[in-house]
Amino acid sequence: MQNETKRKKILLGIGVLLAICLIIGVSYAYWRLVLYQTGENEVASSCFSITLTNEQNAINLQKAYPILDEEGKKLTPYQS
Repeated sequence: MQNETKRKKILLGIGVLLAICLIIGVSYAYWRLVLYQTGENEVASSCFSITLTNEQNAINLQKAYPILDEEGKKLTPYQS
């Protein structure tokens, strides 16, 4: 008899915990705010000035991987 009441209390406790988790999960999904960007990024800086003179020759990096600074200094720089 005592084992049966103990088992019922354990099952009741598990049920209450599952119900609380379900309520928290549904509440989180309901009130979660999701924002999506629709426009382009615009960057403004007062530290330095950049002027794009030739937008036709874009820099394309295909199959690029990180290299050390010393190796990068040996490469030919991009010039427009």
